[in-house]
Amino acid sequence: MVGSNLKFYVQKLRKYIGDAPIHNMGYAAAEGYMALPVELNVNDYVLLPQSVFFEFIPMDDPDKILTMDQIEVGKEYELVVTNRSGLYRYKIEDVVRVTGYYKRTPKVEFLYRNNLAMNIANEKTTTQMVDWAAAKTQEKLGISFKGYSFYPDHSVDPVRYMLLAEPEGDIDPKLIPQIEDALNEFLCESNEKYFKYRRWGMLAAPKVCFLKKDTYADYREMLKKQGKVLNQIKPVTVINTPEREEFFLSHIDETVNA
Repeated sequence: MVGSNLKFYVQKLRKYIGDAPIHNMGYAAAEGYMALPVELNVNDYVLLPQSVFFEFIPMDDPDKILTMDQIEVGKEYELVVTNRSGLYRYKIEDVVRVTGYYKRTPKVEFLYRNNLAMNIANEKTTTQMVDWAAAKTQEKLGISFKGYSFYPDHSVDPVRYMLLAEPEGDIDPKLIPQIEDALNEFLCESNEKYFKYRRWGMLAAPKVCFLKKDTYADYREMLKKQGKVLNQIKPVTVINTPEREEFFLSHIDETVNA
């Protein structure tokens, strides 16, 4: 897949491959093969109703459940699948947007994992929002991250989000306040509730901490030693487990963030 938070790495790949076409392998999970692309260089896929039976929960009306003939272009839905292996109306926690049709079959773009949405002040900040804010922050300040993760920080009052990022090359510590200001600006722009809660004092300004060199490579190696399958190691957009919290907070570069 090249959608959602993986777009960040596709942009990095472009530095090395130029405008060579990218053929997306498709949208699949352990529960089934969901969809396939029909063009090069696209982030959306044609659903495969012969693979699994799809149902859709509208993100703006979670009490409804729709079939494939009822969904609308431009709307966002959480997927529910029934497959031949025994899963019945299983919520896989993926949120997709309908982008159009291939002949009579809907095309969808994977947006984010619903179970990875952060919600420390009842504002529901999705990975799609934080990915966009991180990308715009890098663009505005002319900096680049090898990888980054967001951490819901409950150790302060009011609560806040922390961006833990591994920079490409050396980073000037004097840039950190500018990075925090830009990140706050784009988080407010991406999420109306976040903007309101910042204005009302229910959320503190975000904190930026830089990680030691090779932090993300070290994390992948740790997972491989634990027996994790390489193609199942996803980018860590959200630090949401005690294991991740211990690893990444212990890899903050104190020489830069002091």
